[in-house]
Formats: sequence, C-alpha cells, structure tokens
Amino acid sequence: MNANHRVQLVTVGFVSALTFTLAYADTPPKMKMSTDIPAQITTPDSVETRIGCRELVLSR
Repeated sequence: MNANHRVQLVTVGFVSALTFTLAYADTPPKMKMSTDIPAQITTPDSVETRIGCRELVLSR
C-alpha cells in the first residue's frame, strides 16, 4: 500500500467519524431532573410602562 492510499484511507475514516459524531449532536439529551418552565414566569411580548407600551423583540 503506497502513501497515497494511506492518506485516502485516513481521510475517509476521519470524515466518516466526524459525520457520525455530528449526526448525534443535533438534539440534546433529555435530562432526568429537568422541568418545563411555567407560562407564568416567561417573558411577555409587550409591557405597559409609564412612558408607553414597550414591544420586546428577540434578535436572532
């Protein structure tokens, strides 16, 4: 086996391992002790203040 074939085999192995690893990184695992956030403590879309209504916009 010459050096070119070795490089190709190592490259294919690395890409395969990376693809396999990234395939399982899409969804985080569900933790046992996690709880849902109640609707009462989430941030509202708008808030009335003494200077008027403030719209809260999420920037992504």
